[in-house]
Amino acid sequence: MSLLVTRRIQVLFISDDKEERKAQYQKWRKWNKIVQRAANMIVNNQYAQDHVKDMFYLTDEAKKKLANVRKDENGILTMSRDNTTYQVLSKAFKGECPMGMLSGLNRVITATYKAEALDVKLGKRTLRSYRNTIPMPVRYGDMANFKKLSDGNYQFRVYGTWFKTWFGKDLSANEKIIDMAMSGQYKLCDSSISFDKKGKMFFNAVFQIEKTEVKLNPDNELFVRLSHDAPLVISFRHTEYTIGHKDEFTHRLEQIRHGRERAVISARYNKKGKGRKKRMEIVEKYEGYAKKYIRTRTHQYTAKVIDFALKLKCAKVTLVPADEAMSDTYVLPAWSYYGLQDKLKYKCNKYGIEFNGVNQEAEKEDVFVG
Repeated sequence: MSLLVTRRIQVLFISDDKEERKAQYQKWRKWNKIVQRAANMIVNNQYAQDHVKDMFYLTDEAKKKLANVRKDENGILTMSRDNTTYQVLSKAFKGECPMGMLSGLNRVITATYKAEALDVKLGKRTLRSYRNTIPMPVRYGDMANFKKLSDGNYQFRVYGTWFKTWFGKDLSANEKIIDMAMSGQYKLCDSSISFDKKGKMFFNAVFQIEKTEVKLNPDNELFVRLSHDAPLVISFRHTEYTIGHKDEFTHRLEQIRHGRERAVISARYNKKGKGRKKRMEIVEKYEGYAKKYIRTRTHQYTAKVIDFALKLKCAKVTLVPADEAMSDTYVLPAWSYYGLQDKLKYKCNKYGIEFNGVNQEAEKEDVFVG
């Protein structure tokens, strides 16, 4: 059994020429815009093909079953549905963007659409639309010349561009994971490159890792719940353990909250003429501090939950649903409860532990409500 793990690693262009780096950046920005347009074209074409029967204003001949005419005599397509959207992209963007990137995009977007099509039809979700932060797919075969540099970073080549990783403090041990991938212990899979809101570029490397085999007792189950007195409380056979400390957690959040309030007041006196976004920049930074702090702590708390589960040989971990009426009194903010569920599910999957969570979507990440 294997597990797919994605690591977000900042990358830089390898060039001493400032103008060349600028040209490379502009080229990838152009590709990013094309990928955004292409993703929305794929969704629109797939949706239209699904609902052509509902278009009563078309002729009966046009409303025949959408299928490959070679496989279904009633079909009207000359190729598979997945290939139709690839041909649309080829006609629109060939020569402007690497076709390997668009081929990978077509595979990812069509698979996502098919998985969500029923929910869209039932009104449980809306049809996806993609923004300019969409990752640009990079197939494994299009990545080449990985080489470790003297400073511990790696250089590699993608679509004619040389990149260099920037691990920084490397608190996530990304260097070690790539080392293991280069030695054959892990497998590097189809990945992607993306821009963040500040314009920095990141390599979203996907690795296939074999699951860690551990001996678990199928009769042992660990329960996890939110608490008023600590971030998390776990219980096993009527014995409870707390994870994290309430005062430490809430004190740090209060510090960030007060810092944001001071930033809001001082923003009134910032120099005008640069727009609201520039004047409120420091305020947005504080909001980022809070979200990053909570995400970090949630990762640490869930790691401790898994440590307990392994020590107690629990084959099941159950996250007890939060009482919405009491959610404001919990230590963890309401929206991070659902982030907690995602992180627990991922870590349980790594060790083959069955996870029972709550099937609800996360609320908007607003730490400073009220």
